[in-house]
Amino acid sequence: MFYWSKLYSSNIKKGQNYEVLPKVITINILNFNYYDEKWIHLFFTPTADVDSNLKMNELEVHFIQLLAFRKKHDKNFKTHDLERWLTFLTQSVNKEELEEIVAMDQEILKAYEEIKHLLSDEEVLAVAEAREKQFLDYNSAMINAEARGVQQNKLENAKALLDVLEDEVIAEKIGLELEIVQELRKNMELKK
Repeated sequence: MFYWSKLYSSNIKKGQNYEVLPKVITINILNFNYYDEKWIHLFFTPTADVDSNLKMNELEVHFIQLLAFRKKHDKNFKTHDLERWLTFLTQSVNKEELEEIVAMDQEILKAYEEIKHLLSDEEVLAVAEAREKQFLDYNSAMINAEARGVQQNKLENAKALLDVLEDEVIAEKIGLELEIVQELRKNMELKK
C-alpha cells in the first residue's frame, strides 16, 4: 500500500482536479508466502463495506508468491500467461524450454534481451553483486541475531528455574548444556 500510495499521489500537482489521477496498479513479486501457499496470484481492489459491487477502480494491488508457484506441480507455461512469466522469472526450466518461452511472448523476449544487455555491462553487474552481498549480509545478521535471542531467552528461563529445579532437569527441559546451567547457578550463588 505504501508504494501504491506514493505512485498514486505523485501523479497530481497542486491545484489539479483529483479526476486527473490515473489508475495505479502495483505488482508485488514475493519470494516468500505472505498468504496461504495455495495462492500464487492474489488480486485486491477496495470495495465498499455496504456493497461489495461498489469498487474503487483506481487501485489494484497484486501479490505473486514465487514459493507457491515453485511448489505447483502442474505448471503450464504454454497456455497460461502468468505461469509463462513466472517460469521465466524463476528460471525453473531447461535451456530449450526457456528458448520456447522467449519465442512465445514478445514481452518476455524484450525482458530477456534487456537482461542479456544488462548482464554484459560490468558496472551493472558490480551493482547487482553489491546488492546481492548486502542482501546476504542482512540475512546472515538476522539469522545470527535470532539465534542470540533464542540463546538469551534460554538463559533467562534457566535463571528463573534455578530456585525450583535441579541443574540436570533445567538443562534437559530448556535445551542447554549442563555445564552452562551449573555456571549460571555458581554465578547466582556468588551474588548472594
